[in-house]
Amino acid sequence: MDFLRSALWDPSSQFIAYTGTMGKNPEVFRVVEVSSGAERDLPLPDGIRLARVTDWSRDGTLIGIIANQSRWEYWVVQGLQDGVR
Repeated sequence: MDFLRSALWDPSSQFIAYTGTMGKNPEVFRVVEVSSGAERDLPLPDGIRLARVTDWSRDGTLIGIIANQSRWEYWVVQGLQDGVR
């Protein structure tokens, strides 16, 4: 990761979500399981640049992000534990 834009722990401290860029590649929105280091990239809609992780829901199933081109958006990440193992 060349530039880390934002990072945020989930309420249980099992995962960390972050955004950033690598070289000239588009924005990366990634979730990492801390104990195993397993990573999962989550897709962003076309045209979204400079996204920032802002919040996790209390139950850990939603991640809040904001981007320069939009208002608040929430991304469903249900089943995240299964997806990164």
